[in-house]
Amino acid sequence: TEPIKLEVAPTKILTNADLEGSDFAPINREIEAVKKGLSANYEDLETLNDMSFSPLAALGSPGYAVLWAVPLLGLISSFLIKLFSHTSPEKAAARQRRQACGKALGQLKKLASTETKQQNEQLVSIMKNFIGERFDKTAGSLTPDECYDAIIAATQDSQSADKYRAIIAGFEAGRYAPMEIKIDSDKIMEVSELVRSIKKNSKHCRFQNRKSKTGNQKYLIGLLLFCLAAPVRSALPKEQVYSLFNQANQFFREANTTAKDPIQAQKLYEKAILNYEKIISNGRIRNSKLYYNLGNAYFLKDDIGRAILNYRRAQRLDKADTNIQKNLAFARSRRIDTIDVRTEERILETLFFWHYDFPIKTKFMAMCLCFAIICISVTVMLWRSKSAPWIATAVICGLLTASFISSLVVEIRSRANTICGVITDQQVIARQGDGPNYPESFKDPLHAGTEFDLLERRSEWFHIMLSDDSDGWIPDNAADVI
Repeated sequence: TEPIKLEVAPTKILTNADLEGSDFAPINREIEAVKKGLSANYEDLETLNDMSFSPLAALGSPGYAVLWAVPLLGLISSFLIKLFSHTSPEKAAARQRRQACGKALGQLKKLASTETKQQNEQLVSIMKNFIGERFDKTAGSLTPDECYDAIIAATQDSQSADKYRAIIAGFEAGRYAPMEIKIDSDKIMEVSELVRSIKKNSKHCRFQNRKSKTGNQKYLIGLLLFCLAAPVRSALPKEQVYSLFNQANQFFREANTTAKDPIQAQKLYEKAILNYEKIISNGRIRNSKLYYNLGNAYFLKDDIGRAILNYRRAQRLDKADTNIQKNLAFARSRRIDTIDVRTEERILETLFFWHYDFPIKTKFMAMCLCFAIICISVTVMLWRSKSAPWIATAVICGLLTASFISSLVVEIRSRANTICGVITDQQVIARQGDGPNYPESFKDPLHAGTEFDLLERRSEWFHIMLSDDSDGWIPDNAADVI
């Protein structure tokens, strides 16, 4: 037949909506992260840095010493400069009162070598000057009766006051007498004894009270000596440590890729574990990431107890690492025993999160920073006016410093007094005493991964307390301490 003529015209492009129907609409899907499961190992070289930290040793280390000691030295230097360069009227008056007696006695000794007429005038001047300087009076305008009143008010010694007045009145009259009055050594001795008596009896007058408050200040400038612990160095050469670390990571990766051969995977995990533990023990390196890798290897080897043990050791060094927290929570969810945590402890961890969540190194650094800000603020206030912003800064940083110091002291004491541990055997029977003949403490055995506080350690036995305050005795080879 004849060919059929076809006419081709363009049409619209078909979409999913055309195929499904006009009511079709794409569905938006939210991405939700899986919060359970293991996170990957750390393979960077920071994993081999020793994270052992002692606040006492850190105080004397160059980095931290610059942080807290330089502002403190600046504050002490500013205080001393202000103290010795600035003389207030009160301090000048106190110094004059202290030196009045010695000055008068020294002037009396020189009277014997002077002329008779000058002796009369000088003796009266010395005695009036002593009263004026000792009791904050104007010496030039003092009369014998005013000297008497000043002595009585300060010493309540009427006999000395009367003698002092009589001597001044007699020698004042002698200056105008037609005959010269000779001042002999006995008279000078008598006046000297009166001056000493007045000084001795006026120790508790109001002027001396002011002096004791402003003049007798004690200054303490000491050199702080710190007993620094010697840094722990790696017992293995760096090259060997790096080699062991690389081999452990290689064994771990190979074990993860041999899912079809579980036996071979277990052997590779064991090799990785041996290398990690050799770095920790022989290399003397304590690092949170290293314990974290070791915990992962134990977990994939189906050893829940030692996995939780090493996650806890990692958490002890770095509480802020989210991977450690995530893997520890996942490992805890896989253990057999479930023990409730005390309600009081949960409340404390929520209220004082900064104490429980911040690593000890972070809290120590924050304490040094706040202390440095306090020193800087007080130094600025010494040289300038005490403005409200600087006072508020010093007060706030003072409270923070006290909080961090309290947190450090509590944590250090807690670590020294509280020993935690984890059961590592697959199961163990807890008993009510340190022997196999004692009755069982629980109806069921305790299983791997159960955490406890160590109450007492006896020969081959641990006395443990669980998080719900129940206790029992287990063989020491069935658990390990953190």
